[in-house]
Amino acid sequence: MYADIPVSLAVVLVVSGLALLAWSSDRFVAGSAALAKNLGVSQFVIGMVVIGFGTSAPELLVSAFSGASGHSNLSLGNAYGSCFFNIAGILGVAALVKPIVVKKSIPRFGVPVLLAISAVSYILIRDGSLSRIDAAILLVIFAITMPLYCFIDRKGGDAAQDGEEIKEMSFAASLAWSLAGLVVMIGASHLLVWGSVDLARSLGVSELMIGLTVVAIGTSLPELASALAASRRGESELVLGNIIGSNIFNMLAVVGIAGAISPIEKFSPCVLGRDLPVLAAGVDTKDQAAIAAFASSLPGGFAGYRVEDGRVKWLVDGAEPGEAIRTPEINANASLVAATPEVRASITALLRSLSSLGDIIVEGRDITTAVFPDTPARFYLTASAEVRAARRRKEQVEKGISSESAEAVKASLLARDKIDSTRKCAPLAKADGVLEIDSSDMSFEAVVEAVLSALPEGWAS
Repeated sequence: MYADIPVSLAVVLVVSGLALLAWSSDRFVAGSAALAKNLGVSQFVIGMVVIGFGTSAPELLVSAFSGASGHSNLSLGNAYGSCFFNIAGILGVAALVKPIVVKKSIPRFGVPVLLAISAVSYILIRDGSLSRIDAAILLVIFAITMPLYCFIDRKGGDAAQDGEEIKEMSFAASLAWSLAGLVVMIGASHLLVWGSVDLARSLGVSELMIGLTVVAIGTSLPELASALAASRRGESELVLGNIIGSNIFNMLAVVGIAGAISPIEKFSPCVLGRDLPVLAAGVDTKDQAAIAAFASSLPGGFAGYRVEDGRVKWLVDGAEPGEAIRTPEINANASLVAATPEVRASITALLRSLSSLGDIIVEGRDITTAVFPDTPARFYLTASAEVRAARRRKEQVEKGISSESAEAVKASLLARDKIDSTRKCAPLAKADGVLEIDSSDMSFEAVVEAVLSALPEGWAS
C-alpha cells in the first residue's frame, strides 16, 4: 500500500505524523468533551469515556490503518507497546511528579481485569493469527468490561475524574474542533504508518520493533499529557483510571477493531515469545552457557516434526512456526543460538532421526559435513550474496513477513554466513567430494535438472 521512500523522508513523515497526532488528539478530546457537555452528557461519562478513550484514538487509527495495509506487526506492536509505555512510562513519570494514592477498586478489580484480558489475548493470538472471530470476542469482552469498570469505579466513592477541566465552547465550535481533530488524526495516522513502514525497511529492523517503540510512545503522548496534568492537580484516581482504561481500550478495542477491519493472518513470533523461547526468556544469545542451561530446561519433544503429504513439518512446542521463522528477529539470532554445542548436538540428533523415514531429501548448512556425511549424493548449493538477498527479500515481501531493504537482507545473510562458517561446532563448509552448484544465474527448474543429472544411476525415478 505504501511506496518506498528515502530514509530521510521516512523520518520526516514519522516526526510530522507524531506531531500532528499529538495536536489533533488534543483538539479532538477538547472538542468532543465540550460537545458532550453541550448535549447534556454527565461529567463522569465525559471524563471516563470521552476523554479516557479520546486519548486512545491515535492508537486505534494507527493500528486500524496498519492492519488494513497488511502491516500486522506494526499494528500489534503499537497496541501492546502503548500498554507497556502506559504502565512503565506514564505511571512512573506521573508518580515522580506527585505520589499516587491507590484506592481499593484498583487492586481488587482493575489489576485483575488487566491480567485476565492479557491471558485471553494470549490464548486468542497464540496460533500466530487474529481472525474476525477472535476480534469479535475481544470486542464483546470490551463491551462488557468497560461499563462494569465504570460502575465499580463510580460506586467506589468520590469521582476524581470530575476534576477534569472541560473548556467552554459553543455547540458549533465544539463540533468543528471534534471533526477537525478527527480528520487531522486520520491523515496523521497515514503519515505515521507510511513513515514507520519505510523507516523499518530502511534500517533493517522489524515493524514490530518500530511499533513497540517509536509508534507506541508517540501515540501515547496524549495519555502522558493527561496524566501529568492530573498528577500536578493531585488527582491520583484520574491518573490510574486513564491508564487502566487506556490499556483495556488498547488490548480489547484497538486490537479487536484492527482485527475486524483486516484479520491478521500472521505476525512476528516475538509478539508471543513462543517460537523463539530463548529471546522471550531474556537469555543473551551471545552467552552460550546461558543458552545451554536454558535449552536443557526445555521439556522433551519441545522441538520435533510430523510427516504430512510426504513432507516433513517442523514443530516448536507442538505447533508449526511457519513463515515466522524467516522474520528478521529470528534471522538475527538463529546462528548465535545454533552455534552453542549443546544446541547443535540436539539439532543434529533430531535431523539424523529423519533417516528412519526411508529415502529423503534434506537441506541445511551442515547436512553434508556433520549430519549425513556418508550419503552417496551430496551437493553444495551456493549463489552470490546479491542474488540470495534478492530472493529472500522477494519471498518476504510476497508473504508479508518483513519489510527489510535489500541491503539489510544482504547484511543479515553475510553476518549469518560469518557466524556459521567460523563456529567451532559443525561450521558451514564445503565437504570433500560434493558437487558444487552455483545457482546465481539458474532457474529453480535448472537447479533440479542439474541435481537429477548428477545422481547415481537408478536414483532418479
